[in-house]
Amino acid sequence: MEHAQPYRPRARFLQRLHLAHPHGHAEFVAFSRHRLGIACAASHGLCHHILGQRSQIQTGYFVLLRDFHHSSTLSKTTPRWFPCPPPRIDAVLSRRSQTPPKLTCYRVLYLCEATVLISISTRHLFCFAILVASLIPAGAQQETIDPALRAKASAGDAQSEFLLGQAYALGKGAQQDYAQAALWLRRAADQGVAKAQLSLGLLYDHGEGVPQDEAQAAGWYRKAALQGNAEAQYNLGTFYERGIAVPQDYSQAADLYRRSAIQGNASAQFNLALFYDNGQGMARDFAQAAAWYRKAAEQGLPRAQFNLGSMYANGQGVLVNLPEAYFWLDLSASTWSGARQQQAIQARDTVAAHLSPSDLNAAQERAAKWLAAHQK
Repeated sequence: MEHAQPYRPRARFLQRLHLAHPHGHAEFVAFSRHRLGIACAASHGLCHHILGQRSQIQTGYFVLLRDFHHSSTLSKTTPRWFPCPPPRIDAVLSRRSQTPPKLTCYRVLYLCEATVLISISTRHLFCFAILVASLIPAGAQQETIDPALRAKASAGDAQSEFLLGQAYALGKGAQQDYAQAALWLRRAADQGVAKAQLSLGLLYDHGEGVPQDEAQAAGWYRKAALQGNAEAQYNLGTFYERGIAVPQDYSQAADLYRRSAIQGNASAQFNLALFYDNGQGMARDFAQAAAWYRKAAEQGLPRAQFNLGSMYANGQGVLVNLPEAYFWLDLSASTWSGARQQQAIQARDTVAAHLSPSDLNAAQERAAKWLAAHQK
């Protein structure tokens, strides 16, 4: 049986041993520097020949990472084993790459999905024998993009250019490739597709596929916002609020948040409520703040739920209503985590101390029903 060849890093990291056995053939790849071995095996028997009888079967993903040290030009190849699917691997790696200077960031060189036998020797040497493997070199995922879509995009159809760019940006139907995403999204954006303008702005905002450029991001957000795209309006609003690539202007930020909030963007609704609450870019108006907090809270935004509950507890912009305050504070406590959750729990319990048992029970039941209906 012919086997796919593993990725081979620099020779000094690698020792290869071709095994011939009555049960089949395998190529054994030993990363001696990291005390880990891998074998592409033809049968269970060969794996037992390699590892011995004391082993267990697991399914997961073997990944070769290139470790880049920011403090120098040195890099090394590191094997890792993950029992989770590739999207979670990507999440782990993206978190690792967001490290301060002089620490290590990682890039995937090679991904191997496999069922394996794992054996741990007395010297804690891990060996992995791949029984059933689909070897997928990074960047060589089988493409399933509709050829007709690609043909239309190549012919200049704006919507097809956008869809093709999104496919590359999200890794749907093709290996995720932000550079290709930027190429196709730019073509669609230049033709006035608002969603493409937003997506291209996001790429510039995060430096994915293009050099990070907040001025470019602001420019593309503006183009999409002028066409009424709610997310672009919200993003551009945050730029004006913080003075990113544009002069800080609370009035302009408030106007953009309002336009986005009217279209139902929960984050924009919350930010607009905050502006009313604090009197930023407009006159302070607690009633308007409470109204916009409610709209965002009803969409499940914990911080809006907390602020709305606090307003009901303190009678700001609304009449004091402790059962209502408990309801919203309980929702925020149920969906937040960490220090904010503790803050919500403390506020909720303070309100609970002033409720009758019947009112408390009714508020708790209402919160439980809301959570059951909205967390499916």
